[in-house]
Amino acid sequence: MTLESLKQEHTLEQDNWRKSFLQKILVISAILGLFALIPAVMSATDFYLQSIYIGVYITLVFSIIINIPYKLKATLFVSLPLIIGVGDLLETGIRGDGLFFLLAFVTLSALLIGTRAGWTAIILSEIVIIGMGFLQLNNYLSLADKLMVEGTILDWVGAGSIHLLITLVVLLGISMMYEGFNKVKMRAESILATLHKSQTELENRVIERTKELTQRTNKLITSAFVARQTAEIKELEELLNSSVDLIAKQFNYYHVGIYLINERGDYAELQAASSESGKQLIEKGYRLGVGTQGIVGFVAAERKARISQETDKDPMILENLEFSRTRSEIAVPLIVRNKVIGVLDIHSSELEAFKYEDLDIYQTLADHMAVAIENARVIGETELVIKQLEKISGENIRKNWKVELETGKLAYQYSNSGVRPITKTKSQKGKNSVDVPLVLRGQKIGIISLHRKSDFQKWTKEEEIIAKEVADQAALALENIRHIERSRESTNRDKLISNATSKIRETLDLETVLKTTAREIQQAFNLQEAEVRLLQEDNVDASKKNGKAPSSKPKEENNI
Repeated sequence: MTLESLKQEHTLEQDNWRKSFLQKILVISAILGLFALIPAVMSATDFYLQSIYIGVYITLVFSIIINIPYKLKATLFVSLPLIIGVGDLLETGIRGDGLFFLLAFVTLSALLIGTRAGWTAIILSEIVIIGMGFLQLNNYLSLADKLMVEGTILDWVGAGSIHLLITLVVLLGISMMYEGFNKVKMRAESILATLHKSQTELENRVIERTKELTQRTNKLITSAFVARQTAEIKELEELLNSSVDLIAKQFNYYHVGIYLINERGDYAELQAASSESGKQLIEKGYRLGVGTQGIVGFVAAERKARISQETDKDPMILENLEFSRTRSEIAVPLIVRNKVIGVLDIHSSELEAFKYEDLDIYQTLADHMAVAIENARVIGETELVIKQLEKISGENIRKNWKVELETGKLAYQYSNSGVRPITKTKSQKGKNSVDVPLVLRGQKIGIISLHRKSDFQKWTKEEEIIAKEVADQAALALENIRHIERSRESTNRDKLISNATSKIRETLDLETVLKTTAREIQQAFNLQEAEVRLLQEDNVDASKKNGKAPSSKPKEENNI
């Protein structure tokens, strides 16, 4: 609120106060004036004085009843004591009550109209006093009340001087009171205006702060929502595409991109983008040098987020026609186990769209995404290893069962006569027959053929599912039995070797060791014949020198 407006408001309040004050004085004067009018009219000996008193009272009542402008009403009211004072001077002279009414005239003029009106009232009062004194002293006018003694020139000068002094004091007092009151009121109003301004500023700051807190809370909620949604995605490519689309949609940004650092760590390659221009860059193999190109390269090298409030004025921002709408940008590092794996890059078409106090929100979001990306990578690598192992395991199963089927029975059949081996490898299917494969880790090792007794009874879906589960369990059981048989054979082989070794080591005699070795090998492998021979040293050296195996019949040998 300005000083001029304060003055206008004060003037309006002062006018309202004067109107209220005048109305109350008029009502009181009309009530009390009635009691004063009757004796005044009865005591007045002159018809003119009686007319003056009656006219004053009628004017007083008229100003109360009739709605007239304030200044006119106030002028009529303050003129009443002037008229009464003039009439009293005509009746009783300087020794009567005329000066009192003139004093009331000055006081009311100053209170109801203003200081200027008070000065005008003083001048009029002095003119009346001087004029009436001149007329009466020079016998131009005589007192209406013959009982009153006319005053001398000293009486008129003394009374006029005292009246002037009193009116000046009253007017100066009223003027100073008004001035002091106005100063105090304006100071108070100025303080109130300052307080009001401070209150308004504080309320605006509270509203602004509340708005900022609301926006920050919404960003936190949105960040948590994006992190929760992306955490459920296990496939890396789907995770990256879903992340940029969610961030762009939830935060209302026109472009969001994810850069991943290559294996050598020298480039950040754009892997996912929410905008069409970004997707076109992905097809072109867009990448930025770590520590050498743009805000993304800077963040990847420095491991800390960076905000560009005005991209047009930031020398680190690369000029790119695909991102011509960008006015502000933020890049946040994707860090897992203290290693930067990529950069989250966000573009906005508005200036100063990113605030520094929100960096922790974007960094928290980036940390969640980094963990999700790393988990997706680990899961992808694990699934690849599992697939490779399954492939190797399936190939081994296929080879093992191929060997197994070459040595064992190929098929068994259940009929009314019981279970018997069969030589057919393919069954003859009837109208209501079903073949269920025996599958083990993706490898088909056999088949179960089922035939209905009646061709009119069809296989149901539930029955086929049960048959499939039985076939799966049968395949696992066959594989377990194969493993047990191989383990048993390996155990027997190890036992045989252990027994043979222990018997060979029972003696220190060379000939006995050779005999025991031949006998144990023959018994272990159920051979028709087994022989153990020692070669002479010169024969061995000659064989090595010629590049030939030693002769089966050396010149000198120990043969057992």
